[in-house]
Amino acid sequence: MKSKQWAWVAGFLAVLVLADLGVGALLRTMSARVRTGEGMGQVRAAVEGEPIDLLVLGSSRARHHVDTDWLSEELGVRALNLGANGQGTYYAYMVLAMLVEAGQVPDAVLLQVEPRDLREPRLARARILTPAYDAYEVARRELPKMGTWAGVKLWSATYRYNHRVFEVVRHAFFAPEGGGTGFVGRVGAYREVEAAPYDVEGARLDAEGWAFYEAFVDLAVAQGVEVVIFEGPRLREGRDVWEAKAAEALEDLAAEHAGVAWRPWDEARFEELEDRALWYDPGYLNAEGARRFTALISQTEAFEALGVGR
Repeated sequence: MKSKQWAWVAGFLAVLVLADLGVGALLRTMSARVRTGEGMGQVRAAVEGEPIDLLVLGSSRARHHVDTDWLSEELGVRALNLGANGQGTYYAYMVLAMLVEAGQVPDAVLLQVEPRDLREPRLARARILTPAYDAYEVARRELPKMGTWAGVKLWSATYRYNHRVFEVVRHAFFAPEGGGTGFVGRVGAYREVEAAPYDVEGARLDAEGWAFYEAFVDLAVAQGVEVVIFEGPRLREGRDVWEAKAAEALEDLAAEHAGVAWRPWDEARFEELEDRALWYDPGYLNAEGARRFTALISQTEAFEALGVGR
């Protein structure tokens, strides 16, 4: 009797494994067709295109603030914006490492950073890159750090796609035309949004989060990539203790590496951005504001030192 029970259990597990492999293979095939949207779609498009002159990495504020359409046209270069909503420097590091593995090394990078990443790296959000688990060594090395049991979950072929099934299907079969350079301008009248304040008590750099900043800079320097690290503008009365601490640490990091610069390209640096007609909300410029911001940073000494464009 017991042997029959074990046989049933073994058969059931075999069915689960086969189902996982089958569904995972189907999703992998569909995902491989995707060249649009955030995550691996835009990474694949970047890898397969012409050499990258300028790469923009960072969070949603990179995606919505640096107008790579304008830079490409104005400077006559291939400028790509691979900023992604809700992502941090861990994401930027893995994307750069994937490009390096694929032999698509950009000439220069603008890395937009968020002070919050230095308090808590939020690695779980890196699951947007789990479709890369089989293809890239950096994914196999870093993605298991997402959380408890992440390494075990990644054994599942389906798990690597199950959080983005609808995105995979939509972009595989209904991909938007003209993917552009990755920049997405925000459109709409200004609206007031209250942002949760940082708890500055006992502010300290998170070692795990900081390690990704160091890894990113080390990788870029090793590949001869020129880098400008910047925070970007927001509508705020001033920097709090935590933001100042993060800026100081990033400035020190840049100073230790040739070819790396830290610039506070924020609202205090560019008074032209005080006009609320250029803003979507206190955290984001609108499309016109983004174009204005991009034009302003392109005229700075740090940007010109990148040697990008005409």
